[in-house]
Amino acid sequence: GDKLEHTGTQCIVVPSLNDVHHEFVCPQPSFAMSPHPQIHMAPNPAIIAVDRGRIKIGVTALPVLEDMSGDSISRGLADRFASMTNL
Repeated sequence: GDKLEHTGTQCIVVPSLNDVHHEFVCPQPSFAMSPHPQIHMAPNPAIIAVDRGRIKIGVTALPVLEDMSGDSISRGLADRFASMTNL
C-alpha cells in the first residue's frame, strides 16, 4: 500500500546545483513532474507557504552555512560556527 497516503505528510523536493541531470544555475526551476500527490516540486530557491499561507518558509539547496563558515576561516576565527551567530 501507499505509506504516505494516510499520514498527512507533505514532501517538498528542491533541486540542487550538484544534480548531474539538472543543467541550470541558480535560480533553478522545479522538476517537471511529481510522482505522488503528497510530493511537491519546488524551485531553488523557493518560498513555501504552509498553514493556509499564514506561515512562509524560505528554502534553498545552496550551501549557505558552508559559505558563511568559510568566510570565518578566511578571517582567522577559531570557532567558525559560533562566529556565524554573531554576524
